Amino acid sequence: MNPKIKIQNLDNSKVKIEIEFQSSEFDSLMDKGLQELSKDMEVQGFRKGKAPIEIVQKAIGEQKLIEYATQEAVNYGYITAIKENKLEIIGSPEIKIEKCAKGNPFIFSIEVFVLPKIELPDYKKIAKEVKKNKIEIDDKEIQDSLKWLQGSMAQPISKTGAAQEGDWVEVAFSINDNPETKDAFILGKGKLIPEIENNIKGMQEKETKEFEFKFPGKEEQAKCKITLTGLKGIKLPEIDDEFAKTVGNFSSIKELEENVKKDLLKGKEVQEEQRVVGEVLAKLGEKLKHIQIPQVLVEAEIEQTMQDFKARLAQNSDISFEEYLKQSNQTQEKMIETLRPKTEIKVREYLILKEIQKAEDIQVGEEEINQETNQIMQKYPDLKEVDLRNLVEYTKERLENQKTYQKIASFVEG
Repeated sequence: MNPKIKIQNLDNSKVKIEIEFQSSEFDSLMDKGLQELSKDMEVQGFRKGKAPIEIVQKAIGEQKLIEYATQEAVNYGYITAIKENKLEIIGSPEIKIEKCAKGNPFIFSIEVFVLPKIELPDYKKIAKEVKKNKIEIDDKEIQDSLKWLQGSMAQPISKTGAAQEGDWVEVAFSINDNPETKDAFILGKGKLIPEIENNIKGMQEKETKEFEFKFPGKEEQAKCKITLTGLKGIKLPEIDDEFAKTVGNFSSIKELEENVKKDLLKGKEVQEEQRVVGEVLAKLGEKLKHIQIPQVLVEAEIEQTMQDFKARLAQNSDISFEEYLKQSNQTQEKMIETLRPKTEIKVREYLILKEIQKAEDIQVGEEEINQETNQIMQKYPDLKEVDLRNLVEYTKERLENQKTYQKIASFVEG
């Protein structure tokens, strides 16, 4: 088959694909449908699949044959158009049948979003305009990390008297008319907002207290009712050679400090790579402001951002999304429109990243994907219920982006 294909560029990275099959081609697809559908056709008085074709055709009906031919023609025409024109499709197509009848050309059209064509400027030259910062680790950072490890290995001990900073506290509290929430944490470490934690200090176990406070950055007063349901002191291990042996396979505190320094250095290197690549992409984005961004990608990213925000709010806060909107004096629609400008920048930079990936021919091998996927499955056993194909696609995308980031960072001097 050799359908006629015509591509028309529409606004906002959308194209209209018009496809026409000759009448003889469409009739051939109907004949193919007749052969396929007749295989399992049972006609009284004949063995399965042995009835005369005229009788089978009458039993099946012309409408079913047209439907079969239409589906075949649409699938073949759409795939052919994508391959011949090297279209990178986004989302689902909108299909419209323009003309469909036996003995006539079959004509249909498709409207679909595509990735825009991006003519990259000299990104290697632009990358050279960005400078890397020198990475250093000071002793305070190492000691802070050791203290964090020390805190993670703290042992609760019995205590009487008033709660003070550094104690392990268990609380049940409610804010305004929201349901009661239970929590447990080390007092003074910033688990709750400072004004609430300050009010816990000095409380006795089983004591209940009511007070008013303000959320950071808000003028409205909120009411809090809190009960100290449990109180314990904290015993911290000494940071010495024995501590190092407990933390991991380290023979001394010096060896642990060296390992902590190496981990801190690795973390800062990743942060610096993200910073310089982000700066390169931002510079490229400024030069490519004219490219049309597919709004379907922008809307999908905004929707994901909103879902993530709601999930974090539910996990880390004691107010509902509706209450948050009320307190921040905005609507969901207003919040979405506030997100839109930054989201468009983010999507533009993502498209630039993928274009650099193509320009540098960055690929990920099947073995790399399988190894990474297996590690994820071992780390998160509950993911066995997740569609494996989606996990593989996610892993492939992440590894491609990671390699592209590293490639861009290699162009940056310093």
